[in-house]
Amino acid sequence: MKRTIKFIEKATFSKQLIGSSMILFAVVTLFIYFYLYGLFILAIGLILVHRKGAEIDLDKKQYRELLSIYGFLFGLWEKLPENIKYLSVFKTKENKRYRGFTASATVANEIIKLLLFYNKNNRIEIYKTTDLDDAFNNAKFISDELNIKILDATIKPSKWL
Repeated sequence: MKRTIKFIEKATFSKQLIGSSMILFAVVTLFIYFYLYGLFILAIGLILVHRKGAEIDLDKKQYRELLSIYGFLFGLWEKLPENIKYLSVFKTKENKRYRGFTASATVANEIIKLLLFYNKNNRIEIYKTTDLDDAFNNAKFISDELNIKILDATIKPSKWL
């Protein structure tokens, strides 16, 4: 059984649609007309459709930051540090900016992050979700596999589990 945990940010439909349209237009421009302008459009399209994330492989004790483009995953594996002290589960806010033709709005969404702490204050973000139960299920699984403590920082004051 493969023991990996992966998260990839969700992308909005409009961002995917606009980015995909730009990529299609860029490919047509590059192959039919061979304008370098197509490379510029392609780069913007890829920026719009890419999504970030992380993956941890508990069998091999390694992790990577992910870049996902249409389901293709990119990222270099790195070994987990030997001296991981604990796993922190905490709530934070993630700001998303939405823009229209004449106005923009910033919406703050509450998310829960899982961070591995090592060497005092160094950390690795390994998971992000909006579901508290999902966060604690994954935290429990990871802590059992790595034999480390969990710090519940979703409440004040924080407590060790």
